Amino acid sequence: MFKKGFYGGKFLPFHKGHLHCALEASGLVEELHVVLFHSGEEEKALLNQDIKFDKKMLEPRIREMVIRREFNQFPHIKIHVIDCSKLEPIEGYTSWEVEALEVRKVIGDFDVVFSSEPTYGIIFNKLYNHVTHQIVDADRT
Repeated sequence: MFKKGFYGGKFLPFHKGHLHCALEASGLVEELHVVLFHSGEEEKALLNQDIKFDKKMLEPRIREMVIRREFNQFPHIKIHVIDCSKLEPIEGYTSWEVEALEVRKVIGDFDVVFSSEPTYGIIFNKLYNHVTHQIVDADRT
């Protein structure tokens, strides 16, 4: 079992797959930190696309409310929100690298990062070279 884990995303919207991944991850750690990233450039580009449902459901406060409601019964799951629009760009750093620095400020050291994306291993190895990248449900079952 890992001591402290991190599972993050834009959660646009937060859905059953995210819930499943976080719950699976929470069973592998003493403490899981779920981080909602919002208002980044990637999110703005997505929201400018033609979406077939009410965009109000994608507002950061709504996503945060849904995530908090889903996990409020699990004391070992901590919820954090990072407003990417308030992060200062750093010369020579990608947005993911700047966000990774903020994650470390917000949750401190951790020993595992969870995702369902095997391709994120390269990115996570660069951003968090001291942690294990644990894949959860890569086949989206």
